[in-house]
Amino acid sequence: MGNPMVTALLRMELGCLAIVIFVAFTYFSSPKKKTFSHRLFAELIIIAAINIIFDCVTVYMVNNLETVNPLANFLCHKVFLGSLVAIVFLIFEYIVTLVFGDDAERTKRPIWERIPFYAGEAAILVLPIEYIETPRGNYSYGPYAYMAYVLFIGYFIASIVVAIRVWNKVERRKIQAIFIALFFVATCLIIQGIVPVALISCVGVTASVLAFFFTVESPDAQKVAILKDEKERANAANEAKTAFLANMSHEIRTPINAVLGFNEIIIRESKEPQIIEYARDIENAGKTLLGIINNVLDFSKIEAGKMELLDRTYELSALLNDVVNMMSFRARAKNLELKVSVDKNIPNALFGDDMRLRQIMLNIISNAIKYTESGSVTLNVSYQKMEQIDSDGYISADSFNTTVDYIKLCVSVTDTGMGIKKDELERLCLPFERMDEDRNRTVEGTGLGLSIVKRLLDMMGSALKVESEYGKGSTFSFEVKQRVVDWTAMNSFVQTSEQSEKYHEAFTAPSARILIVDDVKLNLMVISALLKPLKMRIDTAMSGKEALSLVKENLYDVIFLDHRMPELDGVETLSIMHKEKGGLNDGTPVIALTANAVSGAKEFYLKNGFKDYLSKPVDMRHLEEALREYLPKSKMVFAQKEAKSTEQDSLPVDTAIGFENCGSQKLYREVISEFCVSASKSAERVQETLSASDWKNLTVAVHSIKSSARTIGASRLADVAANVEQYAIDADATSLHQSIPTLLDLLEKYRKKLSSEEFLSMRFC
Repeated sequence: MGNPMVTALLRMELGCLAIVIFVAFTYFSSPKKKTFSHRLFAELIIIAAINIIFDCVTVYMVNNLETVNPLANFLCHKVFLGSLVAIVFLIFEYIVTLVFGDDAERTKRPIWERIPFYAGEAAILVLPIEYIETPRGNYSYGPYAYMAYVLFIGYFIASIVVAIRVWNKVERRKIQAIFIALFFVATCLIIQGIVPVALISCVGVTASVLAFFFTVESPDAQKVAILKDEKERANAANEAKTAFLANMSHEIRTPINAVLGFNEIIIRESKEPQIIEYARDIENAGKTLLGIINNVLDFSKIEAGKMELLDRTYELSALLNDVVNMMSFRARAKNLELKVSVDKNIPNALFGDDMRLRQIMLNIISNAIKYTESGSVTLNVSYQKMEQIDSDGYISADSFNTTVDYIKLCVSVTDTGMGIKKDELERLCLPFERMDEDRNRTVEGTGLGLSIVKRLLDMMGSALKVESEYGKGSTFSFEVKQRVVDWTAMNSFVQTSEQSEKYHEAFTAPSARILIVDDVKLNLMVISALLKPLKMRIDTAMSGKEALSLVKENLYDVIFLDHRMPELDGVETLSIMHKEKGGLNDGTPVIALTANAVSGAKEFYLKNGFKDYLSKPVDMRHLEEALREYLPKSKMVFAQKEAKSTEQDSLPVDTAIGFENCGSQKLYREVISEFCVSASKSAERVQETLSASDWKNLTVAVHSIKSSARTIGASRLADVAANVEQYAIDADATSLHQSIPTLLDLLEKYRKKLSSEEFLSMRFC
């Protein structure tokens, strides 16, 4: 042991052993995924440590042959060389796993890769060992050593071939680790082959372990891999949640579609005001339920980052009408007043995401109603003109004489509810949170409404502002930029919306033929009944196969096709239709009509060959819009507008003025009801005082009619009453006898109009 070279070799080997032990401690104490590649690296570390230990032992023994036990020397050399062959084999297997992934497990690899290793290990055990003594140190050689070199070279070449084959397909860090490890193994083998006494195999083994550890198996790399794996699991869970919600949406929307569809038919066909009132309450309750479903779906979309804004041209009057109609039902259920104040000068035709804007308003108003026990909820809608100056912002344009293309739509909702404590304002928009839990324990809701509002406003470049005084009420407000399509003022949005609905329904298509495909018979009945007034010929099919049979025999103008059906779903059915070239319906527009209302649904259907997409429950207006767009114009018969309206329809009632005079929808209805009830008594009083020539009391009676008429917005009646009142003041008997019959006739006509089913079904704002 006095040989300096041997001493240096032992120190080097002990240093390598210390490095491998440090790597082992670090590696086994850090968290990691349980994969085949990590198992292989763990085996490599353990075998490397064993190999270096026996390398130290054999260096000592081979240089002290005269003092050591021959059998112990023989066995230690066998273990050393056998473990060295095992290391080269493990490096090969580890490289294969890095390249082909953890699917390339040992049991799945070809058997020929392992046979040389098993055969070589067996040969090493039985082949003899020879020793050479030199002044610089002793070493072992012989058939067993030659067998080891053959295995080294074989697996080394195999590793090189594997790495080169996938050079451009594997992560750069993995390729670097592979070639660094192979470089050190090859270098040490060559040096030791040329200089047998330079027993430096431990250096190659240690360098290989370090190469893989620092590039692929380091704790940081393992943390990244764990985070990546957790992210993939989270994404998979999110996808599963999305799929579950999509399925639940489909299952829930299908019966709601039937309820709302048949309910719409009741509203359309019933002549009894009370039945219509009940049906409208059902409609609003159904839409509220849909809103809850949509909130859950939308929260899932936002969490997954799949929510998108879809801007389009829309009528603000129709949007506000929908919001007020739906929320009036909920306000009435709690005996609250829903007050609406809308700037009449707001341009009606805007460009933006009206669906999300409607959802924001509904959620804020719904939240206000939910937390208000008495009093009122007030919706205020106004606007400010804006002018674009650059890509970063907009400035007020009131002082400019230029055409303004944008407005800032200002919306606020004020309630007389319980208010919010200052320390709870920060948690207001968190999902599933409920403020003042002790006080609000009985308040229903998902806790998602304001969270969705905040995130949608963030997407629109806006923010939700909250002002609240605990115990007195709150005001929620926001401002969103909208592009102006037409500067025509909205005026009364109720009247505008009513005219719009009549316009969409004013056509028939008796020569058109459409096909509706849905596996639920109830859905077919609903859609067919809704489309009945359009007088089209409607065929139905309850499966994809039945639909394919019908499209081969009949030419259709439009096909509505459900997605989720047994056997052949809608996408598969359409794919088969498109493959059959030269068919009758090659050019027929196919519209997806489905309850699959999750994020990206429309894009999915358009990508798969559908012309358009409509979500269940069926919105009659959207259904008609689709038919107006895709039916051949030659087959559509538009109703001719009557040159003269009926006498009753021609009577002007300015509901906006009436609503403004009364201050709330509830009071306005009460005043109208009182006007209709007292109209007959007012007429009798006018006739009695006229017959008695009692001009003083006649003046009072006519003045009462004039005042009531002006209050409710019946301007024509008020003007006629004003003239008659003046005749009574002047005691002009001749003019009174000529004008009073006209006044009383007009009074009766207004009574009939104001008590009519059509007028009472309107919402006044």
